[in-house]
Amino acid sequence: FEKSEFVMGWQVQLGDFELVYRFEDGTLVVCNFTAIESAKGTSGAVSQFISLIHRIERYVKELSSVRGRFIDSVANSQINQVRERLAKVLMAQGAYWKRVEDEYWLVYPLNTKAAQAS
Repeated sequence: FEKSEFVMGWQVQLGDFELVYRFEDGTLVVCNFTAIESAKGTSGAVSQFISLIHRIERYVKELSSVRGRFIDSVANSQINQVRERLAKVLMAQGAYWKRVEDEYWLVYPLNTKAAQAS
């Protein structure tokens, strides 16, 4: 992070979004999610991220959840709108808010459908 030796996570660009993430105790922690403006606008970034989460859910059985905090960006209201849309979509698919270390995180449980089917 900046000039320190602290590693916030790994950064990847996938399609219409950029993601900074790390793994902690079976959880994929989203450190930053940013939509990249494209011909489809920012809605493509949300749908592509949801698709990625579902692929992870199918193929990475070691992960139990995905979580992220939503910090408002004073400088960029468009980022806030994309993150709010992402939160609504994830909540409609089973995500919930959880207090972790005195802060609220949006948690999307993985593999719950597979566990329920067993």
